Amino acid sequence: ATVNAGSSPSFTIIPSSSLICNNQSVTLNTAGSTGTFVWSNGAGNTPSISTNIGGTYTSTLTNACGTATQSVSLSEGPSTSINIVSSSPTLCAGMQVTLSASGNGTINWSTGQNNISSITVTNSGVYTASITNACGTNTFNILVANGPAPALNITPNASVFCSGQSATL
Repeated sequence: ATVNAGSSPSFTIIPSSSLICNNQSVTLNTAGSTGTFVWSNGAGNTPSISTNIGGTYTSTLTNACGTATQSVSLSEGPSTSINIVSSSPTLCAGMQVTLSASGNGTINWSTGQNNISSITVTNSGVYTASITNACGTNTFNILVANGPAPALNITPNASVFCSGQSATL
């Protein structure tokens, strides 16, 4: 009879990333011994799983020589969403509009103003804010339009003028 020497199970869990960004999946691969794997998330006998939810994942490997357990923690990264609001939908002559951006990261503007959340503009046009954090960069555009010219309605105090008369407008 042939007797094969076995070894106690030993393995590591290698995540494709320790940070889950923008709801993207991270794959957890095992490396080392073979045997039967059982994962804490309920996945059956598989040496790798994918997830898009942060937390601690544990795998238990069992073979003829014993059992080994390993864990890995994944964090959910910050969102790269950005929101911009304007103090006014239009820009009138001689006025200014404040654009305010909010999000989780560093905000930079197409005007060259960096690492600030609000800028003041005096010209119409498209302005872009970008946000950068551990999960990447995202941009958002906002249009600042010229407001309508003020309406001027001149009505004389009389409808007929004779030579030498004046009218008040």
